[in-house]
Amino acid sequence: MVLLGSAVVGQAQVVIAEHDFSVNTSATTLGSMAQSSVFSGSQLSSFPVAGDGFGVVLQAYPSAGSSSAPVALANNSYWDLTITAQSGQFLDIGTLFFDVGKGGSSDPRGYFVRSSVDGFASDVSGVQLSTGAQQAPQSASVDFSGSPSYQGLTSVNFRFYVWSPTTGNSVDFGNVGLTAVAVPEPSSYAFVFGLAGLGAVLWQRRRQQDVAGSPEK
Repeated sequence: MVLLGSAVVGQAQVVIAEHDFSVNTSATTLGSMAQSSVFSGSQLSSFPVAGDGFGVVLQAYPSAGSSSAPVALANNSYWDLTITAQSGQFLDIGTLFFDVGKGGSSDPRGYFVRSSVDGFASDVSGVQLSTGAQQAPQSASVDFSGSPSYQGLTSVNFRFYVWSPTTGNSVDFGNVGLTAVAVPEPSSYAFVFGLAGLGAVLWQRRRQQDVAGSPEK
């Protein structure tokens, strides 16, 4: 996997999928590298796309009783995205980015993010939101570009766990997306490198023939 990543040094990270939640839960942007970006909120009590006083966002209402991070984990109180690469490609994951806030003043509320890369075993991001008044969604991001575990993937799933005092208090998200570099499958590398090697051999033979056929001076 590290070899694949090193083969694309210098290539720019591009947005492969983004959900701005301005209208619905479907992907707003789906780059040419991604085959799909699938949203699921089936583990939440509800997940409307609606205005929270700061604009239209995904209002993630936790499953019943999920009033703290440990209980949210135990209750599987999350929504998630599964992003899959196009056939014949791997993804070197760059940055997961998103906006997060709250539309009301009931506390505490918070979130944490886990991924399929380690079987959802550890947090890659997460905070308890500021207490008090409504909070406009703030930008957050997680950089995976230096992590070998996130290089050379065919798909990745991110779970956004949420908790709040009751199922009537949401954690709000917007502009959720992922950047990556597309990497050819190993067979593609072998083909390219094979052609390069064949070209080098033919060039060397032609050079030897030219030298052998040259008149002495």
